[in-house]
Amino acid sequence: MINMKHNKQGKKSQVPVDFLISLTIFIIVLFLVSFTLVQNFIELNIERERETLFLLGFGISELLLYDEGYPSNWNNIYATQRIGFAQDYYKLSREKVLAINNCDYDMYNKIKSLLSVPAEMDIEILVSKINDEIVSHCGRSYLNRKFVEIRRIASIDNEIVLLKILIYH
Repeated sequence: MINMKHNKQGKKSQVPVDFLISLTIFIIVLFLVSFTLVQNFIELNIERERETLFLLGFGISELLLYDEGYPSNWNNIYATQRIGFAQDYYKLSREKVLAINNCDYDMYNKIKSLLSVPAEMDIEILVSKINDEIVSHCGRSYLNRKFVEIRRIASIDNEIVLLKILIYH
């Protein structure tokens, strides 16, 4: 039996050691569980954000690869209501691809608007040959921002090209 001291009113004044050990273990376990939950929540949010960017980029690549745009014979970004590079299945129109090359600030914002890219995100569209020779480029490159990259293969005038969509958050 534990020897307890009594104060003047006859109440026990000492806490049992096993209670302190149990309380300490409980606090440690509570801290570890809380820490794990917070870490998992943060990791899930990061993964959700990444997946959202990936889905947006994939949707944009699908639109550019398979849609002719509207009107279907557009060659000026300001004259189009819906952007698309398709000439046929996986075949891109050289004129449409070149129409966005070296886009300026206004054209970039028009493309973002046509593609429904949210204001807080940025996009980069790059069409290059297999030997990395750039056919067309529109958008801004950022070194210190998170991004996802979507790569799709297509052709322009029976030459294989790589369509890269980079979405920056």
